[in-house]
Amino acid sequence: MKTKMKIKHVTIEIEDNWRYCLVAWLMDRDDFLADLYNARKELGIDDELIKYTTAQEWLKAEFAKQREKTPIKKAYDQAMGKNRYVFPKTKSAELTAKLLTKYHKPSLYFDAVRHAIITGVVTDKEFARTAFCQILPPDYQISDTEHDITNFVDHDQPVMAIVISPETTLKEVMEVFKEEVPYLRDEYVSAHLKNKPSSLDVISNIKRDRKWYWMHKQGLSYKIIFNKEVIRERTYRVDGIIKAIKRYQRKLTVNN
Repeated sequence: MKTKMKIKHVTIEIEDNWRYCLVAWLMDRDDFLADLYNARKELGIDDELIKYTTAQEWLKAEFAKQREKTPIKKAYDQAMGKNRYVFPKTKSAELTAKLLTKYHKPSLYFDAVRHAIITGVVTDKEFARTAFCQILPPDYQISDTEHDITNFVDHDQPVMAIVISPETTLKEVMEVFKEEVPYLRDEYVSAHLKNKPSSLDVISNIKRDRKWYWMHKQGLSYKIIFNKEVIRERTYRVDGIIKAIKRYQRKLTVNN
């Protein structure tokens, strides 16, 4: 872009650090932020976003308006061998689908991306699937030699894992395997061949590093960030701030 565009960062309210990483490393990319801005312009909400608390009402109204133009149809699905309903696709849904395709993200990200577009806020509700696929770095793998407990065979390289919760169903695991695993294969190969696996330190400090990254992006110098954030920690130095921000910037370029 020829002109420098200013856009506020997406607010992420996700407790789990893994899920927070998955969302943040997409939402903070400069090209993704530019696409958010353009999508909002197409929807006519670039001047004032929809409040998160009224997002569902806005989406329902958008769907109702689209339904007047394109009624729900019944069509025969040869693959399923039966009729199914074809619902009209709203503008926000179309824009979201385009971004998922562009950034090679599965349907897991749909609600998160759409809420980022219309509200600028993403919470656990928009990224709440109880199962998801993730690359686990070597230092995040469990190994208890004292009690002969290990969860993976080779601790020298990353592995791909489908993370589940107690409430996860078999159907959900199958959906993750079909929808998400293919998208992460390239990232897995890249991380292994380049020998640049994510570190546990990056995961545990994701929220702090993201905060510093945006403080610097909004014009604050490393010294000012140091004075505001960690001046009381005598063991911490300015170069620690620089390394954390640079590390976060690198993650925005390798997670496509």
